[in-house]
Amino acid sequence: PLLRWRRAALADGLAPTGNRETFYRGAVAGDGVRVLSNQDSGAQSTLAAADLLVRRAAGAPAAKAGEMVDIIDF
Repeated sequence: PLLRWRRAALADGLAPTGNRETFYRGAVAGDGVRVLSNQDSGAQSTLAAADLLVRRAAGAPAAKAGEMVDIIDF
């Protein structure tokens, strides 16, 4: 496949997820990744600024800065 999931460190923490797998728009931040602040479905400027998606499993606990997460670059 052209796009492959990989692991990267979070630059900032994330809240726990709910009962669904969740994808966050994100961007490269130094040696890690950061989730962009506006995740609304209509936020086109956030989509344009995104370099990647962060994937979090359903029921995932809160994640601290530095923890590894699954990402896909685009």
